[in-house]
Amino acid sequence: MNLSHPNLVALFISTLIVTGCVDEQRIRELSREMTYNIKLNSARSYVAVREATRKELQTRSPCCDDLSIVRATVKFRFDNATSTVGVGSMLDNRVVEIDGYRSFYGMFDLNGPLDGKQMIDVSLMATPGYADPETLDTAATILFPDFLYLDSQRREISRTQLTPSGNGHRIGGVIYAPAGTQFIVVYSSKASVAARPLRAWFAGATSAMPIGGSFVAIRTPPREEVFLPADKGSITLTLLP
Repeated sequence: MNLSHPNLVALFISTLIVTGCVDEQRIRELSREMTYNIKLNSARSYVAVREATRKELQTRSPCCDDLSIVRATVKFRFDNATSTVGVGSMLDNRVVEIDGYRSFYGMFDLNGPLDGKQMIDVSLMATPGYADPETLDTAATILFPDFLYLDSQRREISRTQLTPSGNGHRIGGVIYAPAGTQFIVVYSSKASVAARPLRAWFAGATSAMPIGGSFVAIRTPPREEVFLPADKGSITLTLLP
């Protein structure tokens, strides 16, 4: 029997209790064993995905894009200060090589050079279903982004790396684009994909679920989550006023 989801484990254990197939101690042992196997398989899945992605990047041919001529992934508009890029997505999995390291990337066109005082909010979308290979803690993956700032002629101005953090509700951070920046390239460096997992706390929340003719309050307790570095991910940049 392949029990790959915690709910299935609970259902299986409940069935054993009802049918009286095993005693209480054996039920606890089975529960621990099944939970361990689920986490172990999730950790192996993360390692397998990482290895497959690195192989894809290393064997990509032809490779790689020239940032001085390639089209931008998205372009900001003056009436829309937010744009999202799926780095390494099925729809756009272009590859760039920076400092001898290949990575997927996304390029934001800011529609005009910045004045050096612009603060940019960074929001990252996580992909759940994995586990930390070292601790077997349940985890999700996110992009630990590096940023390359280019001027209107696509000449490099500077670079920076963002160590993601949690604010109780989401994962991300803030960057400051230097004066003259018109293009921001989001990519992964050798250091960012080798970063330690991020542990972040999320605040509890209350929502209402309609049942029949009334609403039932659903409360989510505060929780800690683990995020593992990935070569792919979704990133949203917002130009703050």
